[in-house]
Amino acid sequence: MGVSYGGTRHLTFTSTTKKNPFKLKIKLEHGYAYWVSFITNQTFYHKIPIENGAKERISLTYRNIDFQVKLNKKKEGVQHFDI
Repeated sequence: MGVSYGGTRHLTFTSTTKKNPFKLKIKLEHGYAYWVSFITNQTFYHKIPIENGAKERISLTYRNIDFQVKLNKKKEGVQHFDI
C-alpha cells in the first residue's frame, strides 16, 4: 500500500509478457492511496516515474513481507542466516 503526498504523478503498470502487451497509467494526486496485489505485482511492472515540471512529492509505502529465516550451521563457528 502506498500513499502519495504533494505533486501529482502517474503510477504506470506495464505487462511483463510481450504476448499480450498492456499499459495503464493511474493519476496519483495529493492524498491518494493505492494498493498493488500480489498477483498484479507478478503480472505487471509498476513504477512512478519523475515527470518534468512536477511539484515535489513524498510517497509512503507500507509492505508486508512474509519470509522464513533458516539457521544454516554449515560454517564453522559462524551463524549464517538465509532469508
